[in-house]
Amino acid sequence: MGSAQNDTRELPLSRNQSRFFAASGIVVVLFSLLHFDGPSRGYWDTYISVPAMFMTGQPVELTTIDGDLRFEYELVGEIPDDTFDAHAGLAGQREDLMRIGGVVDDLVDGHLPSEPGFGISSKDQRIGAAVLFAAPFALFNLAAFRWGYAACWGLLFVFSFLCLRRLLSPRDGPKKSTETCDPWIFGASLSGALLLVFNPFSLYLDRLNGNLFGLMFFVLLFFLMTERKPHWWLVGLLFGLAGGVRNVTIVLGPMLALL
Repeated sequence: MGSAQNDTRELPLSRNQSRFFAASGIVVVLFSLLHFDGPSRGYWDTYISVPAMFMTGQPVELTTIDGDLRFEYELVGEIPDDTFDAHAGLAGQREDLMRIGGVVDDLVDGHLPSEPGFGISSKDQRIGAAVLFAAPFALFNLAAFRWGYAACWGLLFVFSFLCLRRLLSPRDGPKKSTETCDPWIFGASLSGALLLVFNPFSLYLDRLNGNLFGLMFFVLLFFLMTERKPHWWLVGLLFGLAGGVRNVTIVLGPMLALL
């Protein structure tokens, strides 16, 4: 990987290419701002937005699909206390069993886990994204989620383009100091970056989602690791953050080193 990197010529963009690239980036960000469908609406959306709100002391009404209040809780203004409730998960299970006519006491004592669960704000420990959004939420309220969502897509577009341009650039050394990026390299890189943003799976991610943040971290890691002289401390920092946001990164991340 090192020898191929050192010989790669990443030619600068021409003035027209720079303008077109900037315009495309603005379109991606504006589209993402309008495409955003709120911080959370279902079960899997809550593990980012709700803990981020709780960390700042902002209570949230969690309801069932029928609009009934799901949990009763009281924030204490401390972490980690405000990121989970040891009794809420068990209380919710009791309510579910009562709805289907089960014998609550027997089932809870006989089959349901008695240990505290990771309760009202999340069912798992992937809390890295919530930590990243807590400070922006404290400063900008709900707008932080919309702009954070758009910023992720913008960064994904920019660094995807840069990675593709690096991969497609010639490896025979510089020729002229005034030479600019070949039109086909620019077109292929731009098309690939736009395809990564505007494909059916990406368009489905219209709320805060760990897959979006994981994909963004993967692209950033690939870009940093293919530098001529990688800053490994920064690679390690991003890898750690990515693992807290999308834990599958811990397994898949090292595979980038093989590229």
